[in-house]
Amino acid sequence: MNKKNIFIILLLAVGILVFPLPGNFQTFAEQDGGIIFFKDTPLRPAVFDHQKHLAAGNACEACHEKIFTKKKGSTPPMKMKAMRDGKYCGTCHNGTKAFTVKHSCVKCHFGPR
Repeated sequence: MNKKNIFIILLLAVGILVFPLPGNFQTFAEQDGGIIFFKDTPLRPAVFDHQKHLAAGNACEACHEKIFTKKKGSTPPMKMKAMRDGKYCGTCHNGTKAFTVKHSCVKCHFGPR
């Protein structure tokens, strides 16, 4: 395979993962037990899966009311800077307790448009 073909394949792969999203539309939507967070970001929306977090041994109380309220739609739009600073998902996803939000983009940003 020549360099041009490798470049085209790489470009297509990046294009699949990254696309522009319109800003400030619905904060989240529920799908198959998960929450899809819509953000003003060039990445796909972040998908939160309650079942994966429960299966990892987390109780509801680990997040709810300490980090997030239980009231649907009450969490303000989350920014990656805040997460990198240890807020929201970054409370646990800090590289010690769970994978870091700093370098693991596609672990969360994999959901549908």
